[in-house]
Amino acid sequence: MTLGSEIVSVQQLDSNIIESMYGLFAKYYDSIDLTRFKADLFKKNYVVKITNGDSNLVGFSTLYHYRTTYQTQPLQILYSGDTIIADAYWGKSNLAFTWIKFAGKFKRTYPDMPLYWFVIVKGHRTYRYLPVFSKIFFPNYQTPTPAWEKGLIDQLALEKFGEHYNPQSGIVHYPTSQGHLKENWAQIPTSLLKRPEIQFFKSKNPGYDKGDELVCLCKLTEDNLKPFAKRLFTSNV
Repeated sequence: MTLGSEIVSVQQLDSNIIESMYGLFAKYYDSIDLTRFKADLFKKNYVVKITNGDSNLVGFSTLYHYRTTYQTQPLQILYSGDTIIADAYWGKSNLAFTWIKFAGKFKRTYPDMPLYWFVIVKGHRTYRYLPVFSKIFFPNYQTPTPAWEKGLIDQLALEKFGEHYNPQSGIVHYPTSQGHLKENWAQIPTSLLKRPEIQFFKSKNPGYDKGDELVCLCKLTEDNLKPFAKRLFTSNV
């Protein structure tokens, strides 16, 4: 199956595309309505769109690129919001490849400003992207999160989620779910439960199936990316 991908500004999205995005998201997530979906979408500035051969939307990821300062150091942050791809296309890499190439453009535009991927993780599928892309990310099962990175995680999460973020657990929790995977999609296959990174995710975020989100951070540099991700990150095409 041939899939197409493109990056578009949120401001370029028309109502039909937004409703298609919501319809796809609502197929897999509960406790989300169109009003809340739109409100969250318009807090972002880019969308990765994935379409099939019939030009139908089959996947997307919302992104917010911004600058901040941590301990007097200017940083650029790439925050990943709602992300989904239709199950018929699981295993396809178009969304991930397009995302990492787009991230590389920000690094080339601001080469002297560190770039961090800031992502809140609702499910194991998203968490698995981190070790696939990168060598080091936090939190992970192999190494404790260093104080500097933990401080940055806390600052970013508190700025964005306020009292809903718990620095001790690293979890964003709302009294009422702001969106969680439907039961049949939230189940982790037994074969994956044997993997240490999946065991770690489940232990760190036991309420993922009720909408809790684990805050994660990854520095996007050539040295910290796996070889295939590095090639995409540094590509000018």
